[in-house]
Amino acid sequence: SAIDWQRGNAEKLNELLSLKQAWYDENHCSFWNNWAVDVFDLRTANEFGLSVWSVILDLPLFDQSQKSRLDYPAIFFGGFRKNFNNGNFGKNASSLDSLTVEQKRIMLQLKAFIMHMRSSTYEINQKLSYLFGFRQVYVLDNLDMSYTYVINDANLNSFIDIIQDYDLLPRPNCVGVDVVAGSTSTP
Repeated sequence: SAIDWQRGNAEKLNELLSLKQAWYDENHCSFWNNWAVDVFDLRTANEFGLSVWSVILDLPLFDQSQKSRLDYPAIFFGGFRKNFNNGNFGKNASSLDSLTVEQKRIMLQLKAFIMHMRSSTYEINQKLSYLFGFRQVYVLDNLDMSYTYVINDANLNSFIDIIQDYDLLPRPNCVGVDVVAGSTSTP
């Protein structure tokens, strides 16, 4: 409808404009229509959305350096700086390389929870129940300025270690945290 009366019969121009509009409908419009689900909503964000949230929440989950190839592992200078000109300055391993999108999403939700919510025991247990499942991970208030996190799923132990490394276990200020493996029975 944007073509004036003089070019209205130009077949090639009309075809080019209809192809361009189809591309916009398929790519551009779908991107913006899915923005709320793929980026804005932290519960459903995709890899790109999580990288945006990682910057917003100042939680460096996405490393720009690539892992070294298996046939060419990362090495350092060596003794007496002998390997200075031949060094492969990369990284051999990182705990973040093994995280799934869902685990990154959980870590970012924990960071957002810590920053914007009161950290009462009840609220923390609600959030943990939502993120991990009922009684998979829960917190107990020891009433002595310390919390004990109970992990009932052995598959979560390595993930909880990463969460602890980033200090993402919610707690009030000045409260210590212990993590223990629990049983599947209810306390």
